[in-house]
Amino acid sequence: MKKIIGIPLFTAAFFTAAFFTAGFASAAQELQRDDPHSLMKIGIVSAGGATSLEQLTSQLAMKAREEGATGYLITGVTGNNKLHGTATLYR
Repeated sequence: MKKIIGIPLFTAAFFTAAFFTAGFASAAQELQRDDPHSLMKIGIVSAGGATSLEQLTSQLAMKAREEGATGYLITGVTGNNKLHGTATLYR
């Protein structure tokens, strides 16, 4: 009986948490080269040690969100086995 009740409660709690997290913690959007013209530049962030471009982009997006940016533009990526990159933040 415990397993039958536990699974629906866990599922309900998970989806409730996911709904409220998505609503209150808006992610910064990756911008295209032409997008930032009407936005205000608020800073620059960097990330490193990524093994894929997707991982590096994720790290830069997380840093942009932590800084309160609504958007970010990746301005540079370097590296062979470990990637390092920079992004300009916008609000």
